[in-house]
Amino acid sequence: MKKLYKHLIIKIIPLLFVIATGCDNNLSYEDDIKLNFKARSGDVESQRRLAMHYQFKSPGKSFFWYKRSALQGNVPSMYALGECYFWGRGTKYNPDAAFHWFERAADKGNIPSLYRLGCCYQYGIGVEKKLKKAFKLIKFAAEKNIPSSYYALGYLYYYGLGTGKNIKEAIYWFKKAADNDNSFAQLCLGKLYYYGKDVKQDYKKAIGYLKKVENFNSGDANIYLGLCYESGKGVKKDPEKAFEYFRKASWGSKLGEYYFARCYQLGIGVNRDYDKAIKMYRELAASGYSPAMNQIGVCFMKNSKSRKDIKKGVEWYKKAAKAGNVYGQNNLAFCYANGAGVTKDFKKAVEWFRKSAEQGNKIGQTFLALAYCHGKGVKLDTKAAFKWMKLAAGQGLPKAKYHLAYFYEKGRGVKENPQKAVELYQELADNGSNSARFRLGKLYLEGKGTKKNIEKGLAILTCAVDDGHNPYHEVELGNIYLEGEYGVKNDKEKAIALYKMAAKQSNKDAIAKLKKLKIPVPKPVKPKKEGPGCNCGIFCDHKQKDSRQ
Repeated sequence: MKKLYKHLIIKIIPLLFVIATGCDNNLSYEDDIKLNFKARSGDVESQRRLAMHYQFKSPGKSFFWYKRSALQGNVPSMYALGECYFWGRGTKYNPDAAFHWFERAADKGNIPSLYRLGCCYQYGIGVEKKLKKAFKLIKFAAEKNIPSSYYALGYLYYYGLGTGKNIKEAIYWFKKAADNDNSFAQLCLGKLYYYGKDVKQDYKKAIGYLKKVENFNSGDANIYLGLCYESGKGVKKDPEKAFEYFRKASWGSKLGEYYFARCYQLGIGVNRDYDKAIKMYRELAASGYSPAMNQIGVCFMKNSKSRKDIKKGVEWYKKAAKAGNVYGQNNLAFCYANGAGVTKDFKKAVEWFRKSAEQGNKIGQTFLALAYCHGKGVKLDTKAAFKWMKLAAGQGLPKAKYHLAYFYEKGRGVKENPQKAVELYQELADNGSNSARFRLGKLYLEGKGTKKNIEKGLAILTCAVDDGHNPYHEVELGNIYLEGEYGVKNDKEKAIALYKMAAKQSNKDAIAKLKKLKIPVPKPVKPKKEGPGCNCGIFCDHKQKDSRQ
C-alpha cells in the first residue's frame, strides 16, 4: 500500500487539480479573443480562465497565465501555480516553489492547498518532513470535505503516521474515498477484503471494489479478480474469465505477466503448455524477475515425463534462490534434503531454509525449526526449534501450529504447557486437521491440559480415524483398545478391526499385530504410505509409535 500511495502523490494525472481550479477548454474563437484581450489588459480572473483554457492544450501558456494571475493575488491561481510546480507541468518541477505557493494560497483560506501542504510535510517536498503537521493539515482538509484528502488521511491512520495507528478510522476514510471514486482507495479496500486483513474477509466485497478499478490500468485489480474467478472465491468459478483478467493484468505489469504465464503452466482457462509458460517466464527472468526464475524450475520439475528435466529445474531454483526469492530458496532446500537433482545434503538444505526463514517466510521457518528439532544438518537445539516454529505459527501456517502445539505438550524448547497445546489442537481440529484431532483426543484420555474425559477422548479419536484413514492413527487406537490404556475398556474386536484397516494400507506394525494375534492379514488395497505419518517431513527419520515420539 505504501508504494501505491507514493504513486498517487508522484505520478497520478492530477484530475483533482482540474476540479479544484475549474477548466474552460470549450471557448469559441470569439470568446478566446476576448479573454486574451482582457487577460493582457491585467484582468486577474480572465488570466485565470485563460490559464484553465490552455491547461491541456498548452501547459506552458497555462503556467504563464496562472503565474500572472497569482502574482496579482488571485487565490485559486496561487493554488494552481503550486500544482504546476508540484507536477512540473508547463515548467520545471520545483518543490520549493510548489510549497511556497500552496502556503500562500492556504494563508488566504484555500482548503485544497492545505491538503497539498500536508502532502509536502508528509514527504518532505520543499520543506522539512513533519508527519504530525502533515496529519493535522490533511485531517483538516478531509473534515472540510476535500475528496482528495480522504484516502491520504486513511493512509496516515492505517500506518500510524503523525498520529496513533487507528485501523477503524483508516477503513472509514478509505471507504469515504472509495465512494468518491478514488481508485487507490478502491484497490486498497479490494485487497483488504480479499485477504481479510483488518476487516472481515469478504470476497464479494473485494470483487465489488476491484471491479471499479479493473479498467483503470490496474494490473493489481485484474490479478485479484483473476484469482477470484480461478478459485471461485466470492463468484462462480470461471477459468476462462480468470484467464482474461490475467491477460489484461499482463499489460505493463511484471506481476501480471507472471500470472498470465502461470495460466499456461497450470492450464487455467487455456490448454496447459509448459513450453509456452517457460518461454514467457524466461522473458521475465531476463529482466531479473526472480519469481519467474523459480517457476521455470517448477516447470522443468513437473513437465511431462518425456520433457521433465530435474537438473535444469535445480539450476533455475539456484538462480531464483541466489536472487533472494524465498520460494526458490525453499525449493532448492527441498532438493538438497531429498537428493533431487543434487547430492543429498542436509547442511545445504538448512542453509537455504535459513535464508528463507530470515526473510520471514513461514515455510522456511517451519522447516528450519524441524531441522533444529531433529538435529539434521544443524546441531539439535530445541529452543531454536521453538523460536522458529512460533514465528511460523504466528503467520497462521497450520503445519507450524500443529508442531508448536506438540512443543507445548511435550515441553520441547519451552516450559511444558498442555493447556496451550489443547487450545492450539482444538483450533486446528475445528479447521479439519485430523492429526490435531487425534492428539486432542489423547489429551482428553490422559486428562492432560484438560479434564479427563474418556468418552469424549474416544469419540474424538474415532472421528479422527474415520475421517483421516491414517494407518498410524488406526494402529495407535487399536493398541489403546487392545491394552485397555488410559482406563479405556479392553475391546479386542475393535482393536483387530483397526489393525485390519491399517494392514490394508500395508502398515508394518498393523501386520505384525495381526500375526501375533494369529489373525489372517488382509490383502493391501492401497499403495504403501510413505514416511512415518507424523507430519515431521523431510527431517524426520524416527519410527512412528505414539504418532509423534
